[in-house]
Amino acid sequence: MGIDFTRRQFNLNGYWTEAYFLFCISVAGKRAGVTATKINGMLEDIGHTDSPITYLIGDMSPIYNAKIGKYGMLSNMLEWFSIFVLPDSPGEWLKSANLDQLLAVPAVGNKTAKFFLTHCRGETYHAILDTHIKQWLTEQGYKLRGMSYSEIEQLFIEEAMSRGLTPSELDLSIWTQRSKS
Repeated sequence: MGIDFTRRQFNLNGYWTEAYFLFCISVAGKRAGVTATKINGMLEDIGHTDSPITYLIGDMSPIYNAKIGKYGMLSNMLEWFSIFVLPDSPGEWLKSANLDQLLAVPAVGNKTAKFFLTHCRGETYHAILDTHIKQWLTEQGYKLRGMSYSEIEQLFIEEAMSRGLTPSELDLSIWTQRSKS
């Protein structure tokens, strides 16, 4: 039994917050449905545990068995948690970590951190700059070449606000419109 990682999941307990974080790292550049199936398979392989991250720090074989990929990134992330978070609960730490704290974790960049905060914690003021967002901004007349992530994010946030939407709502609107065409 697992959760649908391809949908927003708010108010998760520590276990599922950790699982969602593992999904966020693993899904970058991959198909969400396939990655979600692999993460749920890995969790079944682990069996009942209070903390998937703590379990995986001691034994990464479920990650390999599920063929999740991103092995170096996940290994670095797990080592970081073993040094900076344990013996505290990784899930509880993730439930309260802010953007800067998440960005300190190896394997976590702006897009992954903001994806996690938006889709797991319900924070709606971040822009997750996926290709459909960048294409849409270009179609609106913006020249993005040479701009930083934060500059592009600010443009998108301003576009959302000018439409009376959160960045998350505008993102979903663009995604929905493009998936129909």
